[in-house]
Amino acid sequence: MDLFLLALLLHDTGKARRTGEHAGQSVELADSFLARLDFDAEEREAILKLIRLHLEMSVAMRRDIFDLENVKASQRRSAAPQLLKMLTLMTFCPTSRP
Repeated sequence: MDLFLLALLLHDTGKARRTGEHAGQSVELADSFLARLDFDAEEREAILKLIRLHLEMSVAMRRDIFDLENVKASQRRSAAPQLLKMLTLMTFCPTSRP
């Protein structure tokens, strides 16, 4: 849960740079932040993956959510069921809208 909250907090930080695609910028900023806080590699990667994929999930949710291929593609991107659940929650948060 703590990793999810941290990803949620950091997922749109790249918008402040106004230099294009904010998810990539947010990943860079979060990676630097997490390195300074000495997070272990597994936790860091989980947070960065959530940030990296949050817009893709938003696009996937606009498609037919009952389409098996759409569901499988979303699952493949996130890999772990826990990450898929977190991505789904991020998608429904009002702050995660592009």
